[in-house]
Amino acid sequence: MPFIYIDCRTMNKDIITVTSPLLPNLDEFTESLKEIWESKWITNNGQFHQKLEAALAEYLKVPYVSLFTNGTLPLLTALQAFAYNR
Repeated sequence: MPFIYIDCRTMNKDIITVTSPLLPNLDEFTESLKEIWESKWITNNGQFHQKLEAALAEYLKVPYVSLFTNGTLPLLTALQAFAYNR
């Protein structure tokens, strides 16, 4: 939520943004969205999901990367993996 600064001398309102999103170019984003829409795969493990996993694995120089939708799922997965290895 932005803060509003009011200059008491002029009564002008200036918006001071604390954070601002880093957004892609709208035309590029729309093209990517069209690809997703045309594939009719808008849930987990679609083509963009797989590309991001592969790119992250290469960047991090690790054999595998798994993306999750939130923080709970990776914790549960790790706990299950530890229980499986016992």
